Amino acid sequence: MLKKIFFHPFVFFPIAAMVVLWPISTCFFTVKNDALTYYYPVRALISDALNNGELPLWSPFINFGYPIHADMQSGAWSPVVWLFGFLTKFSLAGFHAELLFYFSLAGIGFYYLCRHYAYSATAAIIFGMAYQFSGFMIDSVQFYACISSACWLPFVFLFYKKMVGEGK
Repeated sequence: MLKKIFFHPFVFFPIAAMVVLWPISTCFFTVKNDALTYYYPVRALISDALNNGELPLWSPFINFGYPIHADMQSGAWSPVVWLFGFLTKFSLAGFHAELLFYFSLAGIGFYYLCRHYAYSATAAIIFGMAYQFSGFMIDSVQFYACISSACWLPFVFLFYKKMVGEGK
């Protein structure tokens, strides 16, 4: 029973993300470069706007005024960013939790894609971890827009295959 619970994808992949990325999950280290200098401040502005009951449309702090809603990388219209903005008010720990969420979702999506193609559960977990911690995912940590896109990609393929093949 415990083995069945532990190896459920919604339990296994988040734990794997927290273990492999332990410096980020424990806030021992933080993300760097673009993630810290661009994505974090913009997400903090989005969170502040949402917690003040406003839409995240404009920032007066960037370049004498900047339309946050028009920047595709800002995440101003992402439900995940809104959820983490409301729950954590985008502290640095919340920013790291968003990254771990994306890594976990990437593994879960690839697991279900492999299961759809009739791979065994063990093979699907191995392939899910291989995608979750692939070179692209680990190397692109500083680019949240790329990580968030890559985490949804297995789901896009899975649902496209189901739509074309099964008409659902």
